[in-house]
Formats: sequence, structure tokens, C-alpha cells
Amino acid sequence: MVNLLLAWTLTIVFLPFPTTLVAATDNGGLVKVLYIGTMAMSSALLTWLCRG
Repeated sequence: MVNLLLAWTLTIVFLPFPTTLVAATDNGGLVKVLYIGTMAMSSALLTWLCRG
């Protein structure tokens, strides 16, 4: 449970990086994948935490 909480917290701490990239670039494909991937990982970990 602690490892899941730490992983979820890491996604929250990392989220400003892809957000800044989306705002600063022309929204290339890799940037979108990074942002959506971060959000998806955060949501998946939170779901896993709620069920565990």
C-alpha cells in the first residue's frame, strides 16, 4: 500500500513537467502521450488504492 501511495504521489509531483511542455510546445504527439500517460497512470494508481 505504501509503494502504491508513493507511486501515485510521484505522478502528482511529475505532472507539472508534461503540463509545461504542452503549454510551451506545438503539442507534438510525444508531448500528448507523456501528458495523457501521466494522467492515466495517476488515475490507475488511485483506482488501485481505492480497491486495495
